[in-house]
Amino acid sequence: MRCFHLLLLLISTITPSIAQNSTGMFTVNITYAGQLSGGDLADDFSNNLNIGGGIQYMTKNNWIFGVEANTMFGGNIKKDVLANMRTVEGEIINGDQTFAIVFLEGRGFYGGLIGGKLINVVKKFPKSGIRLTASTGILQHKIRIEDRTGSLTQLQGEYLKGYDRLTNGFMTYQFLGYQLLDPKKRLDFFVGVDFLQGYTQNRRSWNWDTRERDTRKRQDFQLGIKAGIIIPLYKKDKSEELFFED
Repeated sequence: MRCFHLLLLLISTITPSIAQNSTGMFTVNITYAGQLSGGDLADDFSNNLNIGGGIQYMTKNNWIFGVEANTMFGGNIKKDVLANMRTVEGEIINGDQTFAIVFLEGRGFYGGLIGGKLINVVKKFPKSGIRLTASTGILQHKIRIEDRTGSLTQLQGEYLKGYDRLTNGFMTYQFLGYQLLDPKKRLDFFVGVDFLQGYTQNRRSWNWDTRERDTRKRQDFQLGIKAGIIIPLYKKDKSEELFFED
């Protein structure tokens, strides 16, 4: 989430200056996706959703370059890392002998550099057509553990790290879809399928529930449907400028 917030700050900082660039076109993209988990990721989390954003530059010849970041959320946990704390009935008991209220959910982000090509199919819409891009960067995910009562010492400070399965590593990502940039500026969007491959590893030194260190080399996959709103940063035409005199 912090990565996504930093990206939005970057967008707000630099867009006033890049909007006046006279070669090609800059765009700000806001995206939403639903993704199926695969590979090692499917063993840990169910399917998830994500929101994201990015800044991209499209040349006159429709080559695409930029940066993007996405926040993943909503993935249910398939392996209960707190099983060793639970009673036969599945409850966790606080120190004061009351039931603890604990929620587990998948969280993560991925992002990096993006490059690709827009293949124009209708001359009337020169910046619309088949959109094909690829990315490389970082994937990170973990188990978000929320102790609503805040009274379980096993889930505080350094102890919590032994349960959250913090995992990250190198990722590659591809997107294939259709993009529409309306010359009349009425509707600008893209939609298509995406595929992510993460080559990751658990970064915690010890897992308390399994009582061992996880040193596996993971392959985390995601396949989904992604849609985005495009905000083009058109250069202002001098003929549209207004001058006022006293």
